[in-house]
Amino acid sequence: MSKMPTALTLEQRTQTLGPDSFEVLMPQFEKVHLISQLQSERLTDEQLRNQWLYTGDGSVSGLKGDNVIFYWTDFPNNPLMKDPKTSAEALRRQRNFFVEPTYAKDLEAKAQSKDGVVAFNLSSPSLQRHLQKFDDESSYIVVSTAKLAEGREAFKQEYGEEVTALFDRVHGNAIYGENGIGALLLRPEWKKETTRIYVPNPENIKMILKGKEKGTMVARASRLDDFDFRSDVYLVDRGVDDHWRVRGVVKETAEGGTQKELSQPMPYDEALKVVRVYAPENSPLFPALKGMVDTIYRIK
Repeated sequence: MSKMPTALTLEQRTQTLGPDSFEVLMPQFEKVHLISQLQSERLTDEQLRNQWLYTGDGSVSGLKGDNVIFYWTDFPNNPLMKDPKTSAEALRRQRNFFVEPTYAKDLEAKAQSKDGVVAFNLSSPSLQRHLQKFDDESSYIVVSTAKLAEGREAFKQEYGEEVTALFDRVHGNAIYGENGIGALLLRPEWKKETTRIYVPNPENIKMILKGKEKGTMVARASRLDDFDFRSDVYLVDRGVDDHWRVRGVVKETAEGGTQKELSQPMPYDEALKVVRVYAPENSPLFPALKGMVDTIYRIK
């Protein structure tokens, strides 16, 4: 008589899978951890500090008059997670995932009731003061890790209510204080004086949505960098073919177990792809970073 499979606990099903692409990893999860959860775990999990991860945070942008509104969502409200493979294909082919007006209206309503969605006006003067253009597609807010280490109130006095609200929502309480992520980044092994949150470039969102049906929004993927890259947050990502990791609650298999953890190393060609994201081949940094990759993979 065969033994009935034993249901695994939530803790047992919480795993880190990868590295692999967005569309391979995401369908294996029942729930994907948000950046705030990952940062909280990083306070005690040193291995997690060394990993790049796709996250469950939703990044959706729309127009309200002349203003560009950015909607941060939790995992259940993230439109990319309804069908990760279709979402990845849209990001790959169209560079954007378009959210139809009916679904977008639902996100607006949830933002008003604070039901798993929070809205930020990227066109507001208070956020515009801190937004710096990175490229045509993205802007970023850069903050001092020393100010984060002083605590939330000191941070708010320096950067204001709206920037603090964004950091609260994205990073959670784990970012602040003498034992928080900001303070960890200041340690001698990291020596990171700043950290960043990348968001859509408001002017680019206006251009993307020009001519689209009124109420349409545009969504992107999200990721969290490792400590070598300052634990930066990207809420404007479309690099769904990059080989990163995902942490969350893995779906149970028919046998009562979970998906097998993917632990293969990143292929050399994929590692070079990652290098080119941060240092194009015409950049003076490229030879040094490529040399590091060559050393790791023992390529002469």
